[in-house]
Amino acid sequence: MHQNDSQKSGGLSIEELKAHLATATDPQEKVDFANTLAWQLANVDPRETVALGRMAVGLAQGSAFGDEPYQLGAAQGALNIGAGCVRMAEYEAAMPFLTEALAAFTNLNDSEGLINATNIIGLIFLYVNDYASFTEYAFQALDLCRASGNRKREATVLNNVGHGYLRQGRYEDALPYLQQCLALAEELE
Repeated sequence: MHQNDSQKSGGLSIEELKAHLATATDPQEKVDFANTLAWQLANVDPRETVALGRMAVGLAQGSAFGDEPYQLGAAQGALNIGAGCVRMAEYEAAMPFLTEALAAFTNLNDSEGLINATNIIGLIFLYVNDYASFTEYAFQALDLCRASGNRKREATVLNNVGHGYLRQGRYEDALPYLQQCLALAEELE
């Protein structure tokens, strides 16, 4: 359920997601709803995103799945915890969850998860003014977007690259990435 923005919520509102989470009885469905809701709330309620991510990880690694934890659900939960921490500017707290998610998504060969984890790790480096590491992760995320054909995330990452260059005062370097982002966003509308 955590595949991309349109698939993640299945067109459900936050209130509908909360209701489905509250009534879900299937353990995998409960994990998926917790992760979907967490991702949708990340920009508006990062503390709730962290709480839901922790719930998802706990459920995904819990006894309901026996000896075989729900690895994708746990990875998405870790990503959500990291994303929520980043939104609260708790970068050091975010990094272990994001690196755990990145490793899990790599093992699972989950391109969407890889893109999201790589992009968010890159943003942490941008926020702490480690521009070399930011650039490394941003271009990894851009390559992943292009390899998977994820045009929406590609636009997001292009925007991040452009803003990274702007933050460094490298305006001429920023312009082509922001122009590509705009063209892609217009194409996707």
